[in-house]
Amino acid sequence: MTYSDYVERVFARLPTIPEQEDIEGVKKYIAQCEAWGFTEEEARIVNYYSEEVSPQFSEEYALAKMRPIYQKYIDNGTLKPSRPNFYQ
Repeated sequence: MTYSDYVERVFARLPTIPEQEDIEGVKKYIAQCEAWGFTEEEARIVNYYSEEVSPQFSEEYALAKMRPIYQKYIDNGTLKPSRPNFYQ
């Protein structure tokens, strides 16, 4: 699959993906971030703290890092919360 320059730039700024089979999924999620209007830095942060890219982080820690970005896009109406207590 061919990806946009945005996806390739964000992907290039991530560390090596531990599991080769996760690379395509990470690139697809970066493309989704682009569609939502995330800046490249926001997409990098959200993907950096994902389990596929950085499995060493606890879910609690990773969500704390991602939460402000998702909240920004929930507040502007781009995203809807998917977990009832995610932001509490």
